[in-house]
Amino acid sequence: QLAVGYYNVRAKDVLITGVRSSVLGTSTYYNNDGEISARGVEVSLAVSPISTKDFRWTIGGNITTLKNEVESLGSISEILTTLSDDAQVITRVGNNPYAFYGYKTKGVFATTAEAEAANLTNRSGLKYAAGDVHYVDVNNDGIINDNDKQVIGSATPDFYGSLFTRFEYRRFALDFTFTYSRGNDIYNAVRRVTESGSDFSNQSTSLARRWSMEGQVTDIPRASWADEIGNNAFSDRWIEDGSY
Repeated sequence: QLAVGYYNVRAKDVLITGVRSSVLGTSTYYNNDGEISARGVEVSLAVSPISTKDFRWTIGGNITTLKNEVESLGSISEILTTLSDDAQVITRVGNNPYAFYGYKTKGVFATTAEAEAANLTNRSGLKYAAGDVHYVDVNNDGIINDNDKQVIGSATPDFYGSLFTRFEYRRFALDFTFTYSRGNDIYNAVRRVTESGSDFSNQSTSLARRWSMEGQVTDIPRASWADEIGNNAFSDRWIEDGSY
C-alpha cells in the first residue's frame, strides 16, 4: 500500500507576546496576532511479504517533509526571547519559529598575529587575543555585540518519519516501531557549562585540549576566570545536530 499526501496548514490567531509602554502597567502583553504556516509532503508505504491464514508479516514506513514559516506577527516583525542562561530564540517573519539566535564563530585564534589581524573587541572594549573565540563581525565595526547576532540554527527538522514491522499470528501481534528525524538542531546547555573554563567547577575532559600556548590549533578557547572576554557567549559552538 502506497500513499502520498500534501499538506498546507495555516494557523491563525496564534498567541504571541507583544510590547507596549510600561506606563500602562506592564511592558509586555499577549495577543492573537500570530500566523504560522506548515507545509510539506508525506509518503507512506506498507507491504506484506508473507500473508497466510494464520500468519502475516507487514513492514513499512513513512517520511514527511516540513517547512514551518512565520507569516505574520501583527504590527511587529520579530520576537526575541531570552532564556535563563542568556541563550536566545527568535521568532521572525519569514523564518522558522523559535530559531536559535546568537553569534556565529570562525574557530579559535591560534596566534597573537591572527587575533591582531582580526582586531576585534567585545562590548566592554576588551580586545580578543590568542586563545579566544573568533566571532563573526557581521557589520564589520570591529565590536562584537548584539548587532552581530544572527540565526544560528533551528529545532525544526527538514524531514522526519518512522519505520515499522508487525508480526501477526492468529489473535496475537508483535510490533516494532523506529522513528527518525533529520536536519533539526539542539542547544547543548550542559556542554556550555562543562566547557566554560571560567571557574573551579568540574569540567568536561574536552578542556584538556583547551588553548594554552602560542600557535596551538584547537576548538576549545583558553581558560579564563569569570570569562570577561565572553568566549562562552551563546553561539553556534553550543548548537549541535539533533538528527536521530
